[in-house]
Amino acid sequence: MMQAAKKQPLPEERAQERRAQIVEAARRCVVRHGFHASTMAEIAATAKMSVGLIYRYFPNKDAIAHAIVESVVHRGDPEPIPHQSREFPGNIARLLLNEPPPGQREDHMLLLEIHVEATRNPVVAAIIERADVHVHERILATLRRDFPDFDPEEAAARMELMGAIVNGTNMRRLARKGPPSEMLVKIYRETIASLLQTAPRSKRAPAPPAKPDKANRAASPARARTQGSAPTSTRKRRS
Repeated sequence: MMQAAKKQPLPEERAQERRAQIVEAARRCVVRHGFHASTMAEIAATAKMSVGLIYRYFPNKDAIAHAIVESVVHRGDPEPIPHQSREFPGNIARLLLNEPPPGQREDHMLLLEIHVEATRNPVVAAIIERADVHVHERILATLRRDFPDFDPEEAAARMELMGAIVNGTNMRRLARKGPPSEMLVKIYRETIASLLQTAPRSKRAPAPPAKPDKANRAASPARARTQGSAPTSTRKRRS
């Protein structure tokens, strides 16, 4: 019995495989040497292909940086926030502070390297900015879904602070060794809980009353005298 011929990948599939191979090689080079020091020749050697072949799929190293950022941040929609669980803030605090899994740690290192490159390369800076907007909008949509009582402007401001906490923590724990103290976990838990706390609409502070202008204040005594004299004249006509 003859064996069936092995199915050959389509040209589009082959191109996607090549691109993924190059991006994975670039990721390894950036983790080892940093983005700025990773040359196209080194990426080609790691990918086991020629530099010319890489240029068939990526016009320059900035395009590879774009693909690396996409490989880190474009991972689908986040899971719904279980805001009914009292343990959620504590779980998030420990997730942020504990040692990340190897793959996640590599992602953090890659983003840190590319953020550094963005300070000197406007093209890479634009890539990071677009990725940041994408992540921010994705998380904000989840927050609005799970916390409908949040005002949109308030939700955006709270997520901005949450993003600063997450990004700062990810950078600090790349160099920090050892588990976090219980005091630090407690403070993170309280901070995250406060960011996810919504005040009932009935308890929100009302807007302050508008102050009368000078013309209204000057006219008010005369208006009061006029209003006060009306009942007297009416009583005289009735008598």
